[in-house]
Amino acid sequence: FMRKDLAQVTSEQQFTLVSRVAENIDSRLATNLEAITSHATAFPSHLLKFPAQIRGYYARNPVIMSLFDDVLVFAPDGQLIADFPELHARKALNTADRDFFRQVLATRRPVISEPVISKTRREPIIQMAAPILNSEGHLAAVAVGVIRLYKPNFLGNLGDTKIGKTGYFSLLTKGAQA
Repeated sequence: FMRKDLAQVTSEQQFTLVSRVAENIDSRLATNLEAITSHATAFPSHLLKFPAQIRGYYARNPVIMSLFDDVLVFAPDGQLIADFPELHARKALNTADRDFFRQVLATRRPVISEPVISKTRREPIIQMAAPILNSEGHLAAVAVGVIRLYKPNFLGNLGDTKIGKTGYFSLLTKGAQA
């Protein structure tokens, strides 16, 4: 009887722990998606012709950079306009083949990507994207915030978290069709 009772208590405690961690992750993802959306809405679209000025804009706006490891701006054809911090390897980056990017173009709504391997650094990332509209309401660009999953951040630190001596967390996604 005691073994069954102990197993039930342990199960309930673990479920509570996992539920709280999941709620925390959902909340943080929602906060970051809201931030990139607000950022894209307020983005000065006249800067789109001046990559250096876009980088300066990000350098003067540390709030968005506190939420993302990198912020990129792409033209509607998927070609990189500007990145911050600037990374030479991204100069010719095109993201037109990524599902999340095509989804932003099709829906004009913010999107969180599936975890993918980045094209330039070859490391796991997720991307949050939102449309940048011009003054006429047409899609002018797409703002993308990158979260690197190996870097210490709210997702990366989860891999170092232990439950007891041998337990750990695994993150799963619903998948594109869910």
